Amino acid sequence: MTPTVSRIAQVEVFRVDLPVIKTFVFASGSAGTAGATAPHVFVKVTDDEGRAGWGEA
Repeated sequence: MTPTVSRIAQVEVFRVDLPVIKTFVFASGSAGTAGATAPHVFVKVTDDEGRAGWGEA
């Protein structure tokens, strides 16, 4: 069996503002404000055979 190498054909970046439902509180402070939005980035990478994978930041 000969291994094949996939090649990246497309990278798409989606920036979205997601609603903050509840302020997240931890020992050294808090993150987000309930009722506000928080920026997120989703990345979709598609290879030359149409297979896709997603990532989030």
